[in-house]
Amino acid sequence: MGNVLYLIVADPRTGSSLLMQTLNLLGVSFYGEKYRDDLSIEMNPKGYYESRHILFHGLTQDVLSDLHQQAETNSVAVKISLRGLLKSENYIDWSMLNRSNTVFLVPIRHPLESAISNLNFFSNQSKKFQFFKITRSLKKFVDSHQALEYQLKERKIQKIIGVPYDLAIDDPEAYVSYITKALNLKVSKEQLKNATGNITPNLYRFRSEQFPDKEKKWSIELGAEQAYERLTKQLVLEY
Repeated sequence: MGNVLYLIVADPRTGSSLLMQTLNLLGVSFYGEKYRDDLSIEMNPKGYYESRHILFHGLTQDVLSDLHQQAETNSVAVKISLRGLLKSENYIDWSMLNRSNTVFLVPIRHPLESAISNLNFFSNQSKKFQFFKITRSLKKFVDSHQALEYQLKERKIQKIIGVPYDLAIDDPEAYVSYITKALNLKVSKEQLKNATGNITPNLYRFRSEQFPDKEKKWSIELGAEQAYERLTKQLVLEY
């Protein structure tokens, strides 16, 4: 495939940092900083691997020129914000993407898992507030991912690959193997070992099947379950 510009479509608590860590350990350069001064290390002890500027302001012409230069010598991965991508037509200078081999990677995590994970930061709030946060998160998942599907189709983006977060929890070795094969990466045994060893399953504590039936039912009624299944079917490759 040659050198590639990987655009990681980041949404909070979906595994975008884990994906960035894995790509870096498999030999892909990253754009940004490992840690952020404005965010707690406890939230992501192994690093964020992101540029705050890009997440907030997007892939401007200057940034893309820099990324294209990096991609001339080595494949490079960069996080972009799902919300930013959908909020502004100018978030990405689309006309410049064709200057390099570009692949969109979409980390996919069950929306209930992401919603519950986010509640870690609101554990001292009332049950009513937490219910509101879960409901809002599920609704945003449906709206944002439908909009993402539409926009990428409208832009005629051909290379879009979903990366299933649950695979990292269930089988770290299979998760690394999925990424390696999906992206046709040429890696050493040492790189595979390091990338697999980096995944700590106890950091990813929430599984959708462990939630109460009422929460699962709410996810279905809001359309989040169906949106997740559709997204998985469309973007995740067979493994």
